[in-house]
Amino acid sequence: MFDNLTESREKNLSLLQVKGEDYMVFLNNLFALDLTKIHDKSGSYGSWLNHQGKVKFTFSIFHLDESLIIATESSDQVLLSQELSKYKLRSKVKINNCDDTYQHCYCENDAKQLLADASFKIFSNQNITSLIFKKNSKKRQLYRNIRTINSDQLIKMGLPIIGGANKEKFNSVFLNLAQYNAISNSKGCYPGQEIVNKLSRKKNMKQSFQLFKLQNDPNKNVKAGDEIISENNFIGHVVNVTSDNYLTAMILDNDNKSQKVVNGLNLEALEFAT
Repeated sequence: MFDNLTESREKNLSLLQVKGEDYMVFLNNLFALDLTKIHDKSGSYGSWLNHQGKVKFTFSIFHLDESLIIATESSDQVLLSQELSKYKLRSKVKINNCDDTYQHCYCENDAKQLLADASFKIFSNQNITSLIFKKNSKKRQLYRNIRTINSDQLIKMGLPIIGGANKEKFNSVFLNLAQYNAISNSKGCYPGQEIVNKLSRKKNMKQSFQLFKLQNDPNKNVKAGDEIISENNFIGHVVNVTSDNYLTAMILDNDNKSQKVVNGLNLEALEFAT
């Protein structure tokens, strides 16, 4: 089903470790998922929203070694660390890069069989796991022949990856983040919670998250945030673009089925991979 990892965003993932007496309370007050439900040596897909409910970052997050470890794109790591540090105040936490200690990957395997140090299943109907392991562990030898999954494949399955160019552009509810447990409707207050709860109660959403294939040679000139046009009218924005010319987009639900284009390139509408 999936190609082995070659040149992909996976090589650009970076890890942040948040530890200290207040590590759980500190991050649970900021992030939109309920971290109290993540048991030791497990994890979840997660998100951090602004007060308008728009997504600042998405990430994999793991509970391990009395700390929380966040796997995010390397290009976002410094900014994420800086923004977290702004909220430390008197909280007893330390925020450090831990790329030298742990390694992260996605794989098409059962994490229990792989003996990961911490892991979680991303999709409820697919055996795809996000996991980390200690670089100095003897278990590392087990990972040399793992069938790894790159981020492009996850995007084509409907997983939104937010940060950098698409930071704070899209509402978390319209990105379907609730189905990955990346936002919570039941935990206590967090930034953007009121917007999330309000939109989650609506029966008719004004926007939908969709998958497309670029029909022309894009020459790599399509990027997150670009406008999508139909019959000379704006209908949405690009969310993510893969290296093999697929893209996800947020589309207005009142759009008709006419030809859609981005930067003059035709788009073919597809169903998310299963």
